[in-house]
This record gives sequence, structure tokens and C-alpha cells, in this order.
Amino acid sequence: MKRRSFSHLLFLAFTVALLPACRPGAAPADPATTPPPVEPVAKTPAPTPDPTPVAPPAEATKKLVPVPPKEPELKFVSHPAVALKKLGSLTQPVQSLSLHPDCKAVLAGAKNWELARLGADGKLAWTTRKTPVNCPPGNRCSEFPRAAFLPNDHVVAMMDGDSLRMFSPRGRMMALRGGFLQHVLDFRVSPDGKIVGALYPHGLALWRVTGGLLRKVEIPGATAFDFAFTNNCEGKQEKQVLVSVGDRVLEFGLELAGSRELWKLDGPVIDFRSTRFLTARTRYETFQSVPPTPDGTSLPPETRALRVTSAGPHWVLAVREGKYLLLRRHPASKVAIVPLEGVTPGNDPVTAANEKCVAIASGKEVWFAKLPDPLP
Repeated sequence: MKRRSFSHLLFLAFTVALLPACRPGAAPADPATTPPPVEPVAKTPAPTPDPTPVAPPAEATKKLVPVPPKEPELKFVSHPAVALKKLGSLTQPVQSLSLHPDCKAVLAGAKNWELARLGADGKLAWTTRKTPVNCPPGNRCSEFPRAAFLPNDHVVAMMDGDSLRMFSPRGRMMALRGGFLQHVLDFRVSPDGKIVGALYPHGLALWRVTGGLLRKVEIPGATAFDFAFTNNCEGKQEKQVLVSVGDRVLEFGLELAGSRELWKLDGPVIDFRSTRFLTARTRYETFQSVPPTPDGTSLPPETRALRVTSAGPHWVLAVREGKYLLLRRHPASKVAIVPLEGVTPGNDPVTAANEKCVAIASGKEVWFAKLPDPLP
């Protein structure tokens, strides 16, 4: 029984081993019907959700205010001082000064028709106090003369608001004509010496030096004026009158028929020539066809500007730290200073300046100095 069982088991094992060989063979693959292998598709990573927004700190939400660039520190360079010399005195405090174009003399005016011509050498040429000029009844004798030199060395003066007079080089007075019985704000002579003008609170009046009122016009708010005679591109001379009204400069023709705003400055005009304008903060250099440019010409803080001078570019007669001086602001934060020694500024300085010299009044006294040529 045991042998039969072993033989039976051996038979079964042999039969199982032969089964694969007895299976029918698989059909060969048909290339026409066999599908191409499928490329594996790369898995797209799932999108990462945006992080939850975080509120910025409170400081970041404040509006940023632009910080203006810091002004460079000014460097002051002082040059040798110019000594003022005393020319003479009037009987009353000096109220007006005018310089000879060639710096040969100074005209000084005071109340009650007092007018004197003082030579640059310190000699008195003439004065109305030695040959008294009595104020006619009803005239404004409290007004002081405004005077200017003519090319022939005569002097023309507005003695008060109503008396335009002329004086010979020796001081002989010749009557011209009347004015408008108002306080004179400014008085000028044209470059050719043929026209004189007086600015009043109500307007501007022009006269011919040879006689007769030329014309007048009302200009409310005007404070100063000057004649501007320039040559155009064709060499023809153009004649205008420039008038300051607040921070504006208006241009008129000699006929005073109409005006146009020529420029607008950064403040009211303190002093100006036809091509140079001075405000409390800036000196402008310009020509009639070019807008004024304040670049590099702003005045240093704590400086009181008095007069624009044409002795080199950008020079100004000013008061600073209790002294008179000539001052020039350079673009590179440099300030050149030429001190004027001999006179201490008062509360209401009376001065005159041109490209060659300066005159300063101190009470009844008149002081004068010629400027270095060239200035530093």
C-alpha cells in the first residue's frame, strides 16, 4: 500500500510537469493590428495654493513724503575791502543819490529842494543851499529831489512832485515844466538823454528834455521803471519802457499805448536795470528776448539786497551781518564778498551803484568809492 501511494504521487508530479508543453501555442502578433506602445504621461504636480495674504506693518502703509535735497553749505570767500571816502554833507539827512555815468560826481538830495553836486574828488561843485531855491507857495517842499545826469553834463531833477528843473554844470537852474503834485517813486533818464520820466503812485509820465510833456499813463501798483533801448537783429534800435508791478515786469512802448507782461519773478522788484532785476532772494540776468534765469544767483540767507550792479555778472550791493558789502553768489555754493568799510548801515539805507562805483548816504553825509576793476 505504501509503495502504491508513492508511485501514484510520482505519476502526478510527472503529469503536472508536462502540462505546459501540452498547451496550444499563442498566435503570432500581427504588426498591422498591434497598437503602438503608449508613452507614459508625466504627472502634472497639483497647483500650490497662494499663501494667505499678510497685512503689511503699520509703518509700510504710511504715504512716503519726498525729502527735498539738502542745500549744500555755502562757502564765503572774502576779498580785500574797499574803503569809502566822505565827499561832503548836506544840511539835512540825505534822501536820494545819483551817480555820474563815469563816476565823476554824485548828486545828493534832501527835503526843501536841497540838491548838491559833489565831485568824486571831494569838492562841492554846487548846491541849492548856497543859491537858495525857495519852494513856491503850495508846492510839496517836504518832498526831496530826484536827479540824474544828462550826456551833456547837465542835471535834470524832479524837485518835488510838481517841479521838473534843469541845472547847468555850474548849478544854474532853468525851469522846465510841472509834474502831477504827487510823491515821486522813481525818476530816470533815457540812455540817449532825450527823455526823462517820473513814476507816481497813479502812473508814469514822460517828458522831452527839450520841452513839453510827451505822454502819461496810469499803472496801478507800479514801483519802479527803466528805459530799455536795444538793437534788434537788423541793427535797428528798439525803444521800450519796463515797469515793475509787484512780481511782474511789464513792457511799454514809448507811446505808452499798451503793455504786455514780459516776465514774472519770484517776488517784488527791489531794484532793476533794463537787463538786470533784483528781488529779495534773487538777482536775475536777462535780455529782452531771453527769460530771466535765477540759476546760481540766489542770495544767501540773512542778506538784505539793496542794488543790482553791473560790475561783472551777479554782483549785488547788500547788507549782511551789519555791514555794507558787494556780494556775488556763484553756482557752486560759493559766495564772494567785497566788504565796504567806513559806513555802518542804518534802518533805511540810501544808496546808488553802477558798474564802476557806489555812493552811500549816512545821515547828512555822502560817501563814495570806486570799485576794483575787475572785481574778483
